[in-house]
Amino acid sequence: LSDTRYTTIRGVTPAIFAVHPQAKIVAGRFPQNPGEVLIGRLLPTRLGDVGISDELQFGRQPHPIVGIFEAGGQIFEGEIWMQIADIMSEMQIKEPSAVVLRLQDEGLVPGTIGKIGDSKRFSADAKAERKYYEEASRASVAFGVLGNIIGVIMGLLIALGFSLAGDHDVALALDL
Repeated sequence: LSDTRYTTIRGVTPAIFAVHPQAKIVAGRFPQNPGEVLIGRLLPTRLGDVGISDELQFGRQPHPIVGIFEAGGQIFEGEIWMQIADIMSEMQIKEPSAVVLRLQDEGLVPGTIGKIGDSKRFSADAKAERKYYEEASRASVAFGVLGNIIGVIMGLLIALGFSLAGDHDVALALDL
């Protein structure tokens, strides 16, 4: 790809399909060799026409696409997945920022969250997945509202600046 685009790159293990049973590989295979990636079926809408045998450039090297997955319309269908050890090495990450667990019995969730939160062995903020995504969604909306407020303020300041400056010719050049 010749230009810069943004998407989520998630470090995973083959257990991802047990944690998210709606996710399945629809073409190709799971990454087996260092640097290989699996892409969500919606990723081409973000990055352009990419597919199996193409390479994505990020980090220190190009990453061959070896498979495509779908996930029943879940948000991660627009992500890039690679083996967690590979992404941690590639991005020089010392520890994962999130770990997702699936418990056999939903009734065990509150107790497990409590045990993780109380653990002295590591620091973690444990929460149910639905709550995690609800909070992420609210943060995203708040960020968008803040951006709009800043935009309105800047627009008002520019308008005020032009009205105080008097009659001047103004030319704008836009590169679209």
